[in-house]
Amino acid sequence: MAEYWPDLQYFYDNYLKYQRIWSGLQFFNDGYHLPQTNLRHVIFHAALESMICTNRFNNRRQVTKRLPQLIDTTEDQAAAIYDFCCEVKHAAGPSLKYSQDVHSLDPRDRERYEAVMWLEGSLRKLFSKAFESRTFADELADATVLETNYPI
Repeated sequence: MAEYWPDLQYFYDNYLKYQRIWSGLQFFNDGYHLPQTNLRHVIFHAALESMICTNRFNNRRQVTKRLPQLIDTTEDQAAAIYDFCCEVKHAAGPSLKYSQDVHSLDPRDRERYEAVMWLEGSLRKLFSKAFESRTFADELADATVLETNYPI
């Protein structure tokens, strides 16, 4: 984290320009202390959407089509991330259906657990890439540029 401090400070000092990234960082920070639960996933998903969605329409397409263009992830992984969030938000889906905890994970819960881990990993990759490349950070910061460079 120390190596990213100057970049984080830059985003903070230029909050108005990098509000989308800063919002993502705040959601990530607020959700990180939670155990790996459905609530954590929803908060992390808000972080993801604040950075890669450019409007409130077609969020599924924006996540499943744009995320694989931005970082090394597959469309199937992005779909699992999105679908698990929707199940939690709209159908009161539990973190795990067949397991007591992740330490004794039933194979039927693997995709649920993987979706949570893929989301956290995706956020880390997005943050790292934005910290390491001001050009990438500028693309994330500007919804019009994001739509143009990473169309859905």
